[in-house]
Amino acid sequence: VGLLATGIAGLAVHLRARRTQRRTVALLGETAARSRAEVESLADRVWEMQESEERFRGLIDALGDLVVHRDRDGHIVYANKVFAELVGADQRDLAGRALAEFGIDVGIVPDAAFSDHECLSSTDVAISTRSGPRWFSWIELSVRDKESGAVSHRAIARDITARKHAETSLITARERAEYASQAKSRFLATVSHEIRTPMNGIMGMAKLLADTGLSPQQRTYVGAI
Repeated sequence: VGLLATGIAGLAVHLRARRTQRRTVALLGETAARSRAEVESLADRVWEMQESEERFRGLIDALGDLVVHRDRDGHIVYANKVFAELVGADQRDLAGRALAEFGIDVGIVPDAAFSDHECLSSTDVAISTRSGPRWFSWIELSVRDKESGAVSHRAIARDITARKHAETSLITARERAEYASQAKSRFLATVSHEIRTPMNGIMGMAKLLADTGLSPQQRTYVGAI
């Protein structure tokens, strides 16, 4: 009886262990399934984000504008393909470089210029290219993180070379017009002086002549003068 009781107890323990093992295996299976689902969902989200980022970058490049993201010290964190092609550099080699290396004179916004943790600035920048200098309207938003204090500079620049050329042509045309107007004024002043001097002499002599004894016909001629 004792052996039977011991056997039954052992069998019960074994059965409980088997049930516990099955529950553990089932639980592990469910956990693994959930983990696989979460990993797949995360992978899908990462893929969607990458695809969205690629579309966004493609859209930016299609616009033809320069896009540059710099850190606090002015070193490039990211620059788009349009910028890389403009300066003749590999896009992958731009990170960590300064704009001054490409002859681009854009300074760093001082801390005193920040208002409510951000500062918007704009300037016209000339960039040397293989086809000659090109002008860009450089608009940059500098942002300072409220918690960490980290500063980043995000800029977008649009080609305004055609506008600059038009402005230069307009200024040149205006200067020429002003010069022509001044030359005309000087000419008229000179001619007026040159004509007025002998005319004064003629008028004076005509007046003196009128005071002499003239025939009626001669007096008519003098009056016409």
